[in-house]
Amino acid sequence: MKRFIKAYGNTAVWIGLFVLLVAMCAWSGTVTTSTNIYPFVPAKGYVIYATSFTTAASAEIVPYSTGKRIKVIAYELVANGDTNVKFTSGGADDIMGSTLWYLTQNSGVTKPVTLINQQPLVYMQTAPGASLSINLSAAQSVSGTLLYYVE
Repeated sequence: MKRFIKAYGNTAVWIGLFVLLVAMCAWSGTVTTSTNIYPFVPAKGYVIYATSFTTAASAEIVPYSTGKRIKVIAYELVANGDTNVKFTSGGADDIMGSTLWYLTQNSGVTKPVTLINQQPLVYMQTAPGASLSINLSAAQSVSGTLLYYVE
């Protein structure tokens, strides 16, 4: 046993450190993810994606897809401080018209997935070929998650 530890002990330590380093890099740099949600595929057959974000300024959340709309079927937002939040299509046009959330510190808003005849209810959608962006009135951190599909 002593020979084994002497021969392979350093290798095991280096492998352990490498795994720890990779995990730390993944944790520290991950603020946006996009994942195919399985097995939730509605009858229409499109793929549902999830994306998480954290931002302290107005930002693009979901990039555009040429000629297609981004349709949001669920979302949740949480604010770190007092700010007004709204979603925009392509960074300019309001998606939900006059809907503006007035969020205070540690407050949020949630809309769950709602199915009607095995089809998700669309809460908001972008113009064709436009990205989905979030607009903040103050430099406060806002985190959230969206479920969406592209059609």
